[in-house]
Amino acid sequence: MRRGPLLVTFLSGTAIAALFFIPHHTAQAVNSMLLEWTLVVYAFALILGSLSLWNSHARKVKNRAEGWAYSIVTL
Repeated sequence: MRRGPLLVTFLSGTAIAALFFIPHHTAQAVNSMLLEWTLVVYAFALILGSLSLWNSHARKVKNRAEGWAYSIVTL
């Protein structure tokens, strides 16, 4: 079960690398679609990560937890 994400990542990377070098128009269309989905996933991960970073450091500053001054710099 712990190898599931690693397997998905490996297979996705292998597929994208293979599709990049296949000159067939169908392969190029699939590669283009995968790259568009990559942008969608990237945007979602960026928003989610930013919210998580802001939330955790704002909570640390609010509670004056250990190292809260560094959290101000991070924010």
